[in-house]
Amino acid sequence: SIEPADFCQLECPECPVGLSKRKSGLKINLHHFMSVVDALKNELLHIIFYFQGEPLLNKDLSKMINYAHKAAIFTSTSTNAQLLNNNNAKEIVLSGLDKLIVSVDGATQDVYERYRVGGQLSLTLEGIENINFWKKELKSRTPFVEIQFVVFKTNQHQMAEMKQLAKSLGVYRLSFKSAQLYDFENGNPLL
Repeated sequence: SIEPADFCQLECPECPVGLSKRKSGLKINLHHFMSVVDALKNELLHIIFYFQGEPLLNKDLSKMINYAHKAAIFTSTSTNAQLLNNNNAKEIVLSGLDKLIVSVDGATQDVYERYRVGGQLSLTLEGIENINFWKKELKSRTPFVEIQFVVFKTNQHQMAEMKQLAKSLGVYRLSFKSAQLYDFENGNPLL
């Protein structure tokens, strides 16, 4: 697992990075990443390009993915897709990324932003459409796009609507994920 950037542009209330409200931080250096892959490529099967930060904040993400791809290593990343514009989407498809997880925790802006504070649902959906466009344009089967919907009290009523949205976007998979809540003993509005 590699953390391309240990910060995020959103302020999700149950994310350690979002809670910190840091808009800048550390990014892994491309040359350091390449040396790690060179040293471990004979043992590596899969590199996960995310942990808590937003990987697309590292301008070298596509280059790192491509380097791992050329070493025959399966690659995946997870994103809020706020930065998955047309150019970034093309780079991601060209990089050879195998799996792309996109966090979509609401089918409408008002529900989405209850958790993805500072995010725009329209940018997220546009990012998925950009990936789909470039996959078709470049005749690429990958990345397989998975929408991840973290289920909270605030969005559980939209699960059926998310199934329809995922179907209309033509994604590979929709997964519903249980929430990781820090302060649940005393109650939590998301629980």
